[in-house]
Amino acid sequence: MRLQKRLTINENMSAYLYFQVYNLFDHDNINQRYFQDNADIEWYLADQDGDGHRDYDVDGKYDDPRYWQRGRMFQMGVGFQF
Repeated sequence: MRLQKRLTINENMSAYLYFQVYNLFDHDNINQRYFQDNADIEWYLADQDGDGHRDYDVDGKYDDPRYWQRGRMFQMGVGFQF
């Protein structure tokens, strides 16, 4: 989501302020590119807790955080247009 406000300084120049949010609802999204290249498929499909169902543990036996995309992130800035 991005919010932006443009301010006119003079005829030839304007400035804008912006506020941007990535992953607004802070979902746990799998980093598909990293997962497809580096996943331990045997670990992912294993039943680690012994309940008789696959666990689909995405981050592997070492709890590697690179398997997940970043959480909620905010960005603010100023830009100029001539």
